[in-house]
Amino acid sequence: MHDCMDANHYIAASAIAIGVIFLVAVLSRKERSKPTTPKKDSRWKRFCVYHERIHGVASESRTAVTEVPGGLRLLILPRHGLSESSLCMRAEKGGSRIEITRGWFFRRRFRVQVRGKLLVDLETRGRGANEVRLRSPAGAEPYTVQGSVHGREFEVRRGDRLAAAVSWQSEASKESRPGEYFVEILRGEDPLSLLGLVVAIEMAVGPVKE
Repeated sequence: MHDCMDANHYIAASAIAIGVIFLVAVLSRKERSKPTTPKKDSRWKRFCVYHERIHGVASESRTAVTEVPGGLRLLILPRHGLSESSLCMRAEKGGSRIEITRGWFFRRRFRVQVRGKLLVDLETRGRGANEVRLRSPAGAEPYTVQGSVHGREFEVRRGDRLAAAVSWQSEASKESRPGEYFVEILRGEDPLSLLGLVVAIEMAVGPVKE
């Protein structure tokens, strides 16, 4: 009888010990484990485009694009009179430049240069057009645009990959404030190039009509 009780005590003690070890292992694993799905902001960079500031002339520099919540900021350099046909932007930090030039004879064509190199030639059917044609330099991976450029709801693809998306919707799926819309750029893509392309499209299709 005594031996039986000792055996029962041994079994109970073993079960308790195994339970404690299992519980410690589970708690430890929970502390070490990381989320299996990345956060949205770990994959995309978000920018606000102040589209009304892109049109017209100005005697002082003004902000055209800002990264949300903070980071890259692009300034439009002063434009006077006939210089409205072209636009020059520079990064507030680092000084990298974007130059967008309208053709003199072919007014529906725009040339986009980033950091002194040709990015793309852009052609539209005129202000209010809902699509644009892009021509990349020989050997470069081509950019294409899908969606409504006039409606500011479109995607930019580089090769066969999604590179950026333009929308009026804020991150919380609410309408943006007047005078601005958003560009989300996939991390790994060059923000300066894609923002230069988006601003060139804005110039080509003309101001938003209420």
